[in-house]
Amino acid sequence: EGFKQLAAENEGPSWWGVLQVRAGATEGEIRTAYRELAKIAHPDMATGSHDAMAALNRALEQGLSAATGKGH
Repeated sequence: EGFKQLAAENEGPSWWGVLQVRAGATEGEIRTAYRELAKIAHPDMATGSHDAMAALNRALEQGLSAATGKGH
């Protein structure tokens, strides 16, 4: 269980898969999902790790970029 580190840009789980939202999620939905998942993925938590948090952070960046039309 837990998060899998996102590999290269086009490999591994999609940002919406990591954040557990739909591909067309709004900025608010993305931020809400991120906050909830960060409670689990944060390295200070028994269920978290640096890799899990890094994957979550990358997914957040990609998701916000997509939601605001500035990227993927």
